[in-house]
Amino acid sequence: MVRLQLVISDEEAATLEATRRRLGHSTMKAYFNDAFCLLEFAIQQTEEGREIGTFNSGRNSFRALAIPALITVRRKAEMAKLAGSFRAPTTEKG
Repeated sequence: MVRLQLVISDEEAATLEATRRRLGHSTMKAYFNDAFCLLEFAIQQTEEGREIGTFNSGRNSFRALAIPALITVRRKAEMAKLAGSFRAPTTEKG
């Protein structure tokens, strides 16, 4: 088992606590388990080339989630895809 300790501001702690209550979690462990599940889902979807965001059907508009971590994941996935499609030139001997 690993124990994590965070140092955050009083304002960040208040926001964290308010969000935990909004979600109905009785413990911070449950709160962070959900957060990790959501982040893992977002990473997997981004690696597969999908966008994470919200869709407003009334306006027929989509707003993508743009956080630095997912931007990094997207770039890495794009680079891996490019590297996988690259073929070195071959020479024929004859």
